[in-house]
Amino acid sequence: MVDFEELERAARAILGGARLLTGSFVPAYAGANGPIFSRGAMLTAALAKATGARPVVVGKPSRAALRTIEQQLGAGTQELAVIGDDLDLDVALGRLGGSRTILVRSGISGGVQVEQLPARRRPDAVVDGIADLLEWL
Repeated sequence: MVDFEELERAARAILGGARLLTGSFVPAYAGANGPIFSRGAMLTAALAKATGARPVVVGKPSRAALRTIEQQLGAGTQELAVIGDDLDLDVALGRLGGSRTILVRSGISGGVQVEQLPARRRPDAVVDGIADLLEWL
C-alpha cells in the first residue's frame, strides 16, 4: 500500500536538495508466473514526475555497482563475465563495465530476438539455461 504522506515527504526532501536514488529503474523483473512489476520503479517515476528530478541508479546497471564489484572482487570488470537473464539489468551492467556478457534465456529476456538488437545491447553469448554454462567451466 502506498503511503501518500510518506511519498509527499520524500518529494519535499528532493525539492529541498536530496538526491533521488534508486536501485533500478526497469519496469519489471522475471517471476515464476511472468513479469513482476517493479514497485520501486513506480515510486521513483512518481517522485521524478512530481519533482522534476532525474533518478540516479545505484544498482544494476550503474557505475556505482561496477565500483562495488571491483572493490569486492579485487578485479577489474574487464576481467569478468556477467551472466544473467535480463538485458536491461545484467547485460547492460556487463556492457557498461566492459565485461563479457552471457544472456540466460530462461528469464525475463528469454523471448528477445538477440540478433535484432543494436550491437551495443547484444550479449556476447546466449544460453538456454544455467545448466548450459557447466560445459564452459
